[in-house]
Amino acid sequence: MKHTITTFNGWGGKGGETKIDFRPVHDYTLTDDIDYIKPKKRVY
Repeated sequence: MKHTITTFNGWGGKGGETKIDFRPVHDYTLTDDIDYIKPKKRVY
């Protein structure tokens, strides 16, 4: 699993570039109050 990160450099009609990058998904929570919910396979 991964998050998609998109950045754009060049607002204001000056052209610019778009950059697409990725980062991993964290498999933990930021608190001990709740448990991490594991992802399930999508079934259609």
